[in-house]
Amino acid sequence: MPLPGAYSSGTLPKTPRWRTADGAGGSSTRHYPEAASQTFQHGELVGLNSSGQVINLGTIVDPGAGLESASLVAGDLVLGMALASANNTTASTTNNIPVILATDNVEFFLRLYNDTATDAQLQDVAVGDKAELFRYNGAGDIQTVCSAAPSGTDGINKVVITEKPDDRSATDQYPGVWVKVRSALQTLGGL
Repeated sequence: MPLPGAYSSGTLPKTPRWRTADGAGGSSTRHYPEAASQTFQHGELVGLNSSGQVINLGTIVDPGAGLESASLVAGDLVLGMALASANNTTASTTNNIPVILATDNVEFFLRLYNDTATDAQLQDVAVGDKAELFRYNGAGDIQTVCSAAPSGTDGINKVVITEKPDDRSATDQYPGVWVKVRSALQTLGGL
């Protein structure tokens, strides 16, 4: 399956993709109830509140249109990738949100992000780099993206880059990269 296209016309093509890591076991999907007033979309990375309900990742709120974002905080943990969008209503009493769990076996395909496009190029990252997560909103299409440079507060760096696609040029802006959620920052603790 070809990888999603490059940035163009002010939008980032959405990239809800995951795979099992090389040499790892399979992925796992679990269903969880949705917390009240959530706005995550299919393909976004999400968290879990203390009541066991799926929430927008961290304390971030919906970003404004375009290349705007809000960062996570050091204590936030990542549950995985939502395979359904939030209903944005009252809390659910049924397990209505399927989630690909963030484990040591799973990698997610996320776009690199920086306010300056020339600072979000494939040449700006290396395999093994830690990265911070953000939400990007392009015309109402919200997605999880990752930074091209780690945060100075290590706990904010939720993911590590595991692969840079070889079908992209070094100067592609906002390219996708494969990442894995760091074990200590997974909601389920590296299962």
